[in-house]
Formats: sequence, structure tokens, C-alpha cells
Amino acid sequence: DGKRFARSGTRSDVDADAQLEQFREQVEAFIGDDSQAQLSFRSSLNSFERMLVHRLSEQYGLHSSSVGQGRSRRITIYKQKLA
Repeated sequence: DGKRFARSGTRSDVDADAQLEQFREQVEAFIGDDSQAQLSFRSSLNSFERMLVHRLSEQYGLHSSSVGQGRSRRITIYKQKLA
């Protein structure tokens, strides 16, 4: 249920739900693509959006990692746990 990820009581709920659905579609496409072992998201994601990706990766049994600082922070999800 995407609602548990969204901030409640704000106009941004619709935007958060749309963003969550977009991330979900990307994650599901990644899972279905056997040629990809990892998927990196753009560094322009804010902390809330990165949190959505981390939670989605957990839901799908994937691993995730954020690296970098500030505007260069980026999240990558993996099908296998990193050694």
C-alpha cells in the first residue's frame, strides 16, 4: 500500500503517490530484467524520495545503498547483497 509512504495532510500527497508509483514501475522493470544486477537512481532525488526507494527495495527483497553527500547523493538498488 503506497499510502503508508506518503506524507499525510498535504497537497503533496498526490505528488508523493505519483512518485511512488513511478519508482515502483522502475523497480519492477529492474527485477524483470535479468541483464541488470543494479539500478542507480538520479542524484536529484530528495531525502523523502530516497526513503521511498529504500522502502520499495525492502518490499521487493532487494538491497539498497546511498552514497555521496548533498546534491551528489545517489541511491542504488541491487538484486544481490554486496559482499
